Amino acid sequence: MNAALLVLTLAALAHHSHPLFYDQCTSVTIEGRIDSVQWKNPHALLDITTDDGKAYRAEWNPPRALERENIMAPKAGERVVVVGNPMRDIAQIKASFPTLNLEPPAKPVLDVVRIRGVNWNWSRPQQSQPDCRK
Repeated sequence: MNAALLVLTLAALAHHSHPLFYDQCTSVTIEGRIDSVQWKNPHALLDITTDDGKAYRAEWNPPRALERENIMAPKAGERVVVVGNPMRDIAQIKASFPTLNLEPPAKPVLDVVRIRGVNWNWSRPQQSQPDCRK
């Protein structure tokens, strides 16, 4: 019982530890066409290719949360501008979660902060600003 509780606690911590997985002090803007959309829980995923051929994956909010805001799944081929926080280096993540089995992603991953599409705009509500002084 205690082991199961520990596993669930660590899974929840890993899932909800945005600053551990994404660099909140760095913002990346990409513009391109959507290659594919995975409208599924726990997060919607958009695969995007920029005009110069670089591929990205954008991790967005859960589909149910987006649908409550009247945001429906974008379609492949739509042009988008995505602003997001890039995923940290896998070594940095493993330093906090040494037993987490993570492989380097095939393409850079962004956590979506703002996204603008053909007929819609979305932005994450303002959160407290991290301390980005080095």
